[in-house]
Amino acid sequence: AYGRVYDSSPAVYQQFSLLRIPEPGGNLKCFRKKILSRANMPMTPLRHVTCQQYLMRNHYIMQPLSREEAEFPLAYVMVMHKGFDTFERLFRAIYTPLTIYCVHVDKKVPAALKHLVGKLLDCFADAFMASKRESVVYAGISRLQADLNCLQDLMASHVPWKYTINTRGQDFPLKTNREIVQYLKGFKGKNITPGVLPPPPVIRRTKYTHLDRGASHHCFSFMLWTWRRKAPAPHNLTIYFGSAYVALTREFANFVLQNPRTIFLFKWSKDTYSPDEHFWATLNSVPVCGTRFPFNIKSTACACVRACVWKSCKMNSASGASLNTLCACRLCTFNVS
Repeated sequence: AYGRVYDSSPAVYQQFSLLRIPEPGGNLKCFRKKILSRANMPMTPLRHVTCQQYLMRNHYIMQPLSREEAEFPLAYVMVMHKGFDTFERLFRAIYTPLTIYCVHVDKKVPAALKHLVGKLLDCFADAFMASKRESVVYAGISRLQADLNCLQDLMASHVPWKYTINTRGQDFPLKTNREIVQYLKGFKGKNITPGVLPPPPVIRRTKYTHLDRGASHHCFSFMLWTWRRKAPAPHNLTIYFGSAYVALTREFANFVLQNPRTIFLFKWSKDTYSPDEHFWATLNSVPVCGTRFPFNIKSTACACVRACVWKSCKMNSASGASLNTLCACRLCTFNVS
């Protein structure tokens, strides 16, 4: 896969190899490249200038670059809990007019961080903070609720977006907005929610009850596994396991927010582990509005919206992402082909 990174000069991009997508069963490896160098940080921090100065000095794209993009607006759900500089760089990389952005800032973040995010979003008429914020617990239902809160806000917006993509603060795009639009158009109104029947290592996530051990400090928030078995999924739904990061059509988003089966599945998932990794894939197995993308090995392998490098992945010292703050957790890049 190849990425284009804005290098702080108008209409100038650097293209270089970022990630090699492996054959099935292989390990995801990174080339020896600086994926996110400080050279691509915003030139002028927002905290020191006006919005107009900030947008001009950092070369934000303020007009649609093609008719194709203008006729296919997108919506972004952006969840962040730390690292304003990293989030700012992500926002700058994916910002384009006519697209709408909902940003969920974790309730636990310091007031200063929330203020910085709000100050940034105030510079844009098509970007806003989620109307309802959650205190997110890793692998808990609150992580999924954060996405749903933004999804609800996006459905109420005036922008006639076609697809919504959810991201986290440490993501970074490999493609331009036009390439993302072209990629999504190729799915002809189908969701990109790759999913499979749960493999043995993850079956217990929904087979047993998990207790939310949320705390005031995120370092001590976690889901505790118990031996108590859960009841079967509601409405005889077959649980599929997939990614928490998806691309959803507007029709499917409306179904998620309105259909009773969604409510029952959400309630049933509250004491499961990492429900965001089965919620979207399971609902996508319900034929509705023609948005279902067939579940089989071939289609799942083709329906990629993320490449993620987890800290548990084995990498030698000469490879991997070079940005320490990302490597310490994980690096996600979206829209990989």
